[in-house]
Amino acid sequence: MQGVDADPLVLSDKVRALSESHPDDPAVIEVGGVEPVTTTWRELQDEADKVSQLLIELGVQKGESVAMQLPNWKEFVAITLGTVQIGAVATPIMPVFGPRETTMTLARSRARVVFLPNLFRRRRPAIELLEVIDEARAQKRRLSLEHVVVLRSESRGDSGAHSDVTPIPADAAKAVEASEWNWRYYDIALAAVTPDRERIMQLSPSADDICQLLFTSGTTGNPRVCSTPTALWGSPRPWRSRTSA
Repeated sequence: MQGVDADPLVLSDKVRALSESHPDDPAVIEVGGVEPVTTTWRELQDEADKVSQLLIELGVQKGESVAMQLPNWKEFVAITLGTVQIGAVATPIMPVFGPRETTMTLARSRARVVFLPNLFRRRRPAIELLEVIDEARAQKRRLSLEHVVVLRSESRGDSGAHSDVTPIPADAAKAVEASEWNWRYYDIALAAVTPDRERIMQLSPSADDICQLLFTSGTTGNPRVCSTPTALWGSPRPWRSRTSA
């Protein structure tokens, strides 16, 4: 067919190409705050590469799920891209999910890494994560979780922000399993890595690789899962996210 690219689209490859051909064009526009926040293709790719390098250093392998319980923040896009461009599987968890649904998603996806905020809409997801431990026991499910990466909502976009407060909630000391997890702040973790872009590009997925696991809300029963191959992702275009505090 005329005008149709016969080659399957690998979205992460296309984003990298746009970061080189149109580096200063808008890729993500986050609205809902005092004013819109725009992320360019180059900024998006640079952050995604840091996420990829962090995941590689945490031992994430091709086909492995990486969980993210995040609002529609620009970081969600970068974390998703950083996950799928090394062949791992992005596994989003709805921010409104409670311990039951979150436990089921983490257990069924076997995610070892989860990204989540310390505060969102008067909720404290990092602290709520501790409830998953008891819920997993109640459901008789095994968690594979090892690494918790916390996004500080109060310092988003401030690369110079500093905090003497550990990302491990105080309640974690009372839970043996939680204290064995590795907790780190997102911004500090990314600042500590140097992306090996050659290695990252070597891990690029094919069009047939699974790139995403989506779980239903489970309104009338247990959440069901749907896997998405890379080829089904759409063509990249500026993405507008809306969020509220």
